[in-house]
Amino acid sequence: MSNVTINQLTNATSIDGIVDLLPIYQNSSASTLSISRNTLLNLTSGPVGLSDVQTLTNKTLTNPTINSGTFSGTFSGTYTLGGTPTFPSNVVITTSVQTLTNKTLTSPTINTPTITTPSVSGGSFSSPAISSGTISSSTLSTSTLTSGTTVTGGMSVTGGLTVDSLSVSGSNVTNGWTGLGASLTYSANNGNKEFVLTTTTNLTSSLSTGMKIQMSRGTTPPTQSASLVSSSSQYASITSPTGITFTSAFTCEAWIYLNSYTGSNEYILIKTDSTIQNGWLFRTGNYGQLGIGYLSGASLTIQESYQSIPLNQWVHVAGVVSSVSSKTIALYINGILVNSATTTSNTTTLTQAGNLCIGASPAPSLYFNGYISEARVWSAAQSQANIQANMAINLVGTETNLVGLWRLNGDWTDRTTNNNTLIASGGASFATSTNPYNAIEYGIITSSNYNSGTGIHTLKVYMGNSNTVPNQTLSNFYISTARLPYGFNGDKGNWTLSSIYTNNISISTPSNNVAYWSTFASAQINIPAGAWRAGFECAVTSVSNGTGLARHVTALSTSTSSWTNYSLTAFWGAPIANAFATHQLYRDTNILLALITPHYFIDTPQDANTGTLYFDASSYRFNVLFAECAYL
Repeated sequence: MSNVTINQLTNATSIDGIVDLLPIYQNSSASTLSISRNTLLNLTSGPVGLSDVQTLTNKTLTNPTINSGTFSGTFSGTYTLGGTPTFPSNVVITTSVQTLTNKTLTSPTINTPTITTPSVSGGSFSSPAISSGTISSSTLSTSTLTSGTTVTGGMSVTGGLTVDSLSVSGSNVTNGWTGLGASLTYSANNGNKEFVLTTTTNLTSSLSTGMKIQMSRGTTPPTQSASLVSSSSQYASITSPTGITFTSAFTCEAWIYLNSYTGSNEYILIKTDSTIQNGWLFRTGNYGQLGIGYLSGASLTIQESYQSIPLNQWVHVAGVVSSVSSKTIALYINGILVNSATTTSNTTTLTQAGNLCIGASPAPSLYFNGYISEARVWSAAQSQANIQANMAINLVGTETNLVGLWRLNGDWTDRTTNNNTLIASGGASFATSTNPYNAIEYGIITSSNYNSGTGIHTLKVYMGNSNTVPNQTLSNFYISTARLPYGFNGDKGNWTLSSIYTNNISISTPSNNVAYWSTFASAQINIPAGAWRAGFECAVTSVSNGTGLARHVTALSTSTSSWTNYSLTAFWGAPIANAFATHQLYRDTNILLALITPHYFIDTPQDANTGTLYFDASSYRFNVLFAECAYL
């Protein structure tokens, strides 16, 4: 069989083993084919099969389809890999390969690939997205691993790692954090930053209480919030807003960060006429008490919490008016129903009027001092379950009964169809890198339990004052036994709950042997599961109006009628007749709780001579119930 030399090829589609070409000759009997020219020209003749070609040397292939073979040198252009080619380490890929399917890569350097079901050993990967594959001893930079990726034999990570459904064996430790090896699902928000996560993986051998945990949000959170300075009269408003017409029930919500107690009311959301004769309001009081109310014809009904909003931390607040006519009102701080009282009760109707403002009231001009994020108005009463489920996510504006939604992430836009976009006044602006939500959220595992009957492993996680768990898809779960792994805020103040009372509370006719503070149901703290250092610091005053002593037992107790922990109990009193005595009390002790548990501040007079009894707070002396997480 004679040799054949092909000087010109056209319509290149196939040479078995290397490229697909459509050559000009059919039914060739040549046993050897040498290509002497690499310029491929158009030719109209039909194809012939050239199955014997084994080697192309120093040729330029334009947009080929490569099915099999062994290769060396440089590949450029756009090409498709199929079949079972093998690329050794001396192959340099200079431009983008669009798809690698079921290929074996040995020590490659690959930039920004999307890799499905790989077997990767060694090599360096920059910004890869890897799905359902196995990675061994590789270096990943700014990577995304999804849907069942398995890591064996060690992995080096730089520049950040996004992980979903990652199975890990060998070493997978980054900056003090270890991959959990399982996905967790949001289950519940119990309030006071205690969240419940579940998984179908038994993590008994991997987890213990006190471990730190981190996770990534499923959606990118905001990075800004409205920044308002009261001394500069800053606020945002809209004249005659549309679609806010409710008269029988409503709910207001927001995340707020108070910089100070100004000694005046600070308005979060308000819609009233210029003289506050008609409308509704949502505010904090002179020293941070939360309040919501409504007006009609200058008559006001408003309910305020006994408890004050703590300063210098993000707090979620909600006010719910379930019935205007019956004055049914509830207030929530971080998802917990807090004790409150109707301080003014003059109307059973709500008359809508005026402009809507965030951060100020029209008259007198009172302003908010701090940050506000994710402000919402609903035309119906929201349940506690709904408040807890939605407080750690950004809503979209189409939710049922949502009539106002201002995310305040760099703009004053209302995301509902009412389009009540606000106009800033007084230089109101936005603070960068200040928001209650974080791309990576950190917490402490306070309870870990696997139920073999249901196959569900349940975690309770306390997220502190600067983190939350959103009710959305979560990823990138890492755990740590270190006290301060990278990124974790180790400030004890960040992991301390507090119920602050800035108003003086009193009872004028106490009798002996009855727990009177429970009558007010005012001073209370709900402590999540786990180990805590709990206690109280407060001033109390007793008046003896008889001929003998006026002694008391004061306690932080899980009961409203008796003390339950001796270490959280104080004994004190007025020492002589017709006198008063003020005591500064402090008690704390270690406690361990299986469930989030209310603790009440109670006082029991021991003598019949007791006169007026004061839970003695003022503008310069606050009473505090506290619980510091003991796992730091």
